[in-house]
Amino acid sequence: MPPNQPQSIRIGLQALDALPDGEYRVRVRGVDATGLEGRDAEWPLTLDARPEPPVLVSPAPNARISDDRPAMSWSRSHADERWRLQVSANEGFDTLIVDRRDLTEPAYASEAALPPGSYFWRVASSNPDEGTGPFSDPQLFRRPEPGPAMEAPEASPDGLALRWRSAGEGVSYQLQIATGEDFAQPLVEARLDNAGYLLRGAVPGRYLLRVRSFSADGVEGDWAPVQVITVPEPPPSFQPWWLLPLLFLL
Repeated sequence: MPPNQPQSIRIGLQALDALPDGEYRVRVRGVDATGLEGRDAEWPLTLDARPEPPVLVSPAPNARISDDRPAMSWSRSHADERWRLQVSANEGFDTLIVDRRDLTEPAYASEAALPPGSYFWRVASSNPDEGTGPFSDPQLFRRPEPGPAMEAPEASPDGLALRWRSAGEGVSYQLQIATGEDFAQPLVEARLDNAGYLLRGAVPGRYLLRVRSFSADGVEGDWAPVQVITVPEPPPSFQPWWLLPLLFLL
């Protein structure tokens, strides 16, 4: 790096943990390898770290929440504690989906349905003695896409055509077909770019199938409800010999 070019250095000051909230001034100077000291730099510092934010309990970090009205909970430190909860679709909390103040219980269930997507939430504590403290670190949870709605299968000479509702452009799908309800050993395990699949050569019997979508960035959605399909016995082949008695009667 060229000499005399300004540099940005981040340092941790553990001593701040023991300081009470209040107004301070910070002074720092640089010292080069030869011991030559530079000029002081000084700036004001407002320390407002208490009360400390609560511990976010649920949803856990990066949790997948299928409920469109997710419930959130956090820790309690004092009997007279109050909380402020914020939920946003971005980590900067530029646009707030939820901003609830003076919550009296360490829990909250979303009053409005949240569409599929990624969300961040954070909580700040307050009490009569210390006022309002800083927010907790943001925590991410995801609302996955619901499983695609299945359409009625259609039989054809080529096989059984399975179709489901498209989840949009750039979305792929995972299809599983099995005979067991746990899908431990699927007969078909397919990753598809289109909202359909042709099941060929299936022996007559009962099958279970399920499908889910994957967004363009690889985030998987929920499995759709399991569907049951029955592959019937094929119709008897055409047998011309039963016409023979009629021929003899002519």
